[in-house]
Amino acid sequence: MEEKKAKAKAFLLFFFFSVFITLSTATKETQTLILHPLPSQPTLYWPELETDQPDPEPESASLSVSLHHIDALSSNKTPHELFTQRLQRDAARVKINQTGFGSQPGSSFSSSVISGLAQGSGEYFTRLGVGTPPRYLYMVLDTGSDVVWLQCAPCKKCYSESDPVFDPKGSRTFAPVPCGSPLCRQLDSPGCDARKKVCEYQVSYGDGSFTVGDFATETLTFRRRASVPRVALGCGHDNEGLFVGAAGLLGLGRGMLSFPTQADSGTSVTRLTRPAYEALRDAFQVGAARLKRAPEYSLFDTCFDFSGMTQVKVPTVVLHFRGADVSLPAGNYLIPVDDKGTYCFAFAGTMSGLSIIGNIQQQGFRVVFDLAGSRVGFAPRGCA
Repeated sequence: MEEKKAKAKAFLLFFFFSVFITLSTATKETQTLILHPLPSQPTLYWPELETDQPDPEPESASLSVSLHHIDALSSNKTPHELFTQRLQRDAARVKINQTGFGSQPGSSFSSSVISGLAQGSGEYFTRLGVGTPPRYLYMVLDTGSDVVWLQCAPCKKCYSESDPVFDPKGSRTFAPVPCGSPLCRQLDSPGCDARKKVCEYQVSYGDGSFTVGDFATETLTFRRRASVPRVALGCGHDNEGLFVGAAGLLGLGRGMLSFPTQADSGTSVTRLTRPAYEALRDAFQVGAARLKRAPEYSLFDTCFDFSGMTQVKVPTVVLHFRGADVSLPAGNYLIPVDDKGTYCFAFAGTMSGLSIIGNIQQQGFRVVFDLAGSRVGFAPRGCA
């Protein structure tokens, strides 16, 4: 009975999308898409604090922070390379969102939890691959701390571990984090190696253990070869304490640098369950039948050739929620994928039962969360 209800719910979902797009097409409901090239790499700007300014009065004090796009951390990348990186990050995040850490056997992203007794430790371990190609190492699981770290060569002082110490020179994906970067500033006590211009981290624990070294990003690989790129972690050259047997620690806390936080959010492209996506895509293709098609690109199976044009009329897409409709601007669902005028429909299908509304579709909207009432509100043109 429950299975029938689930199938009926899925059918109603994709039927609803299909009916809306068909009606939009029949009534000539379209909007104008202004064509823009792929954006270049954003720049980082950190204004100096003005120490000679008086402190604000308590009643008027406020807190503000600067937001910077993650692409600002990638140096000397072309717009096309940056876009490819975004899709790779997107796919990795979706994989984690759909299956979760430590998910059931048979999923594409999982990791076993094992006792550390065989390695001479009373901690719980997991085994995962670090770097490219992956080197499989034992890592302590710690839900009470955030920073992911492992022992790295060359060691100033390292404790005994079951596997050879990780050498970052043997990995193609190891990348030091620059001093003063947004990622470096997320550390509680960031430092800087002035000679190498590399961010340094240090973490101390209640039992007197500590780790000190370079802060970097690296790829982590789990069972079934599922990998998570650009995970921020410490490459420890001075490590002392009660971590015997393990190569390092996988921080599973709730802070900004914990593995779940870096991996569980940030999906760009909206994913819909396969029946819903196919109905939406097919209806959109009917409404866009007069537009010149282009070959598929990466995960996008509906693309168009807008080369030589400055604007174009496209079908309108609306997201229907209980009690509210969200009409999307054309730029929120048709996006450039190269510098040749190719635009693709920024939705994708998934075999999972989980649908995700990506941040491309949310751009330009103010989102309000009513936690007490379990409601979410949307307002157009609420932000830049």
